[in-house]
Amino acid sequence: MSEKRRPIYSQIVAEQLEKAELDEFLKKELEDSGFDHVEVISSAVKERILVFAERPGVVIGRHGRTSKRLAELISKRFSMENPYVEAIPVKNSYLSSRIVANKIKRRILLGYNPRRVGYFTMRNVMDAGALGVEIIISGKFGGERARSLRFRDGVMMKTGTTTQYVSEAVEHILLKQGMMGVKVRILLPDIRKPDELRIREDRAKELLKERVKELAAS
Repeated sequence: MSEKRRPIYSQIVAEQLEKAELDEFLKKELEDSGFDHVEVISSAVKERILVFAERPGVVIGRHGRTSKRLAELISKRFSMENPYVEAIPVKNSYLSSRIVANKIKRRILLGYNPRRVGYFTMRNVMDAGALGVEIIISGKFGGERARSLRFRDGVMMKTGTTTQYVSEAVEHILLKQGMMGVKVRILLPDIRKPDELRIREDRAKELLKERVKELAAS
């Protein structure tokens, strides 16, 4: 079946699968960049590959070598014509579960104590403005049996429509004693919870003025 005659839902599924593959590819290629996510903007001239990362300089590389190499690999692997890689800095890396999970992974690989890493990271996430955070580090710690360390602060939504505002990521760490897993969930700021009541100050003042006028006229 030709591309033109394919059902629209098949095209959408194919595009989403390709984007997921591209996302995973860039995550591996740019592990040291603090990779967050990728967006593709297509035009008649070129495919703009927007890479959001904590360290955009790593994405570009010296004299643009890394971005050019990535563009060549993407062109061959994903059949994109004239792709152009751009690096976009992530404004607040501690509100990205992917970047946070990668930070934890890198620190544990450097030999830092997992419990200290967990507490340190949890505080930084909350200081960044998150409404809640949950970090789980599972595996063998030294000569101990496998267990899980859990770090929680703030609130966390696990059901309902507000879960769409939860950023979640998983990382795996290969150590001498075995595999260790890291799971991070962050409830992003400025999200209205179902039981939260917000009062608009401007509307409240209008209602107060109307009530004063009513009392004065009576």
